[in-house]
Amino acid sequence: TSSLVGSEMCIRDRKSAGLIEKDIVWFGTATLALITIVIANVWRGTPFFGISILAKLQTIPDDYYEAAKIDGCDQFYLVTRLIPPMLKPSFAASSLFIFIGAWNEYITTSVMVNGNNLKNIQMAIYDYIGFFGQEWGPLCAAATVAIIPILLVFTFLGKQLVSGLTAGAVKG
Repeated sequence: TSSLVGSEMCIRDRKSAGLIEKDIVWFGTATLALITIVIANVWRGTPFFGISILAKLQTIPDDYYEAAKIDGCDQFYLVTRLIPPMLKPSFAASSLFIFIGAWNEYITTSVMVNGNNLKNIQMAIYDYIGFFGQEWGPLCAAATVAIIPILLVFTFLGKQLVSGLTAGAVKG
């Protein structure tokens, strides 16, 4: 995203200096802006997701693999049937963190998107902070509305998060 941001800023500087007459719109359409921001967030979230899943894979005891091999399971069964249920809590936690980071994205969107019709909710919230003060009523209302999708995602992933926290709590 840094090269895209740099090229957009460079074009703005050239236009203000009179070197470019027409406005080059990289993210002028809603579809192109959405695709670009999704790609940037996937690019940013993939390493975190991969490291989280790798960390969970390293905590699975070798006894599970040995027991599965004794029972006659092949490698395909291990990868498709045995390991994924163990990864659900880590998958849920990583997905929740990545979603929160993507939902609260302000910097990339504010640099890449021009125009009121393409703003995300965080940019709309920032509009309530003015030069002479804040409009607290609309600001708090918009912040409350912005939290609703995070609460919905947490509601759906909450069971997996709790099961991951209590998985090691049973004394055996």
